[in-house]
Amino acid sequence: MPVRAQGGGEKRLLEDGNVLMLSAPSYCAPVAAALPSAAWHAGAVAGSVVGAAVATLGWGTFAVGSGLFIPVTQRVKISHAVALSFDDGPSEEFTPRLLDLLGEHQAQASFFLIGRYVAKSAKLVRRMVDEGHTVGNHTWDHHRDGLLGGRDYWDQQIRLGEQAIGDAIGRCPRLFRPPLGFKTATQAGVLRHRGYEVIGWRLRAFDTLPLSAAAIAQRVVTHVRPGDIVTLHDGLEPQRWNKSQAHTCQAMADILTDLRQRGLRCVSLETGLQRSSYRD
Repeated sequence: MPVRAQGGGEKRLLEDGNVLMLSAPSYCAPVAAALPSAAWHAGAVAGSVVGAAVATLGWGTFAVGSGLFIPVTQRVKISHAVALSFDDGPSEEFTPRLLDLLGEHQAQASFFLIGRYVAKSAKLVRRMVDEGHTVGNHTWDHHRDGLLGGRDYWDQQIRLGEQAIGDAIGRCPRLFRPPLGFKTATQAGVLRHRGYEVIGWRLRAFDTLPLSAAAIAQRVVTHVRPGDIVTLHDGLEPQRWNKSQAHTCQAMADILTDLRQRGLRCVSLETGLQRSSYRD
């Protein structure tokens, strides 16, 4: 027959002398009640940790200025200057027009080049350097799936882009701009191994969008500040649906005129960073 145990609960004395508890003592109730709450709390903490880790990785990958994986340069050292930079070239259609405009305004700039285009337009790349501009590596083919690439992929993309530029100008670049500004830990490891400095930007013109020349110029002249690195485009990365940079070329005349009127020099990254942009 069940009997009441001290402290609550029921127990039965078995024939072999052992005691069988039929219900928990009353003092166990708070502990049992707390178990679901403790489990929920632990799950919430784990979820928060995972969420924070995902957010941090997202920031490190997609925020252009994030230095989670590797330091990123966004400004030049000359306070009364800006550094205009152009991605995804060289383009036989648009780059010569930009070089002509830069020359007319006695402005220097920097060009981050896609290796497969360099191989076809080496003479144009040599013109960039001869006219005082800086050139940097923007991978071999700027493939958007590269975000998921492993070490072998990034080593090939960076090495082939570097080789194409080296073949064109006789020197290898040490400045690199990741496609779309996206960075990964794997990519960063290859860049450190090969001795690259990563260049981001403080102002993006968004000139790959279907904007008018006036809208592109307005965005740049409104938001640019002394020391900024500004990103525009003279070329067309292979997966672009919008296949023209004509509006960028048209906008540049107004941008260069405005910067000159404000007393801001347009300098190359080699001049603005006050260090060599190449490895001999």
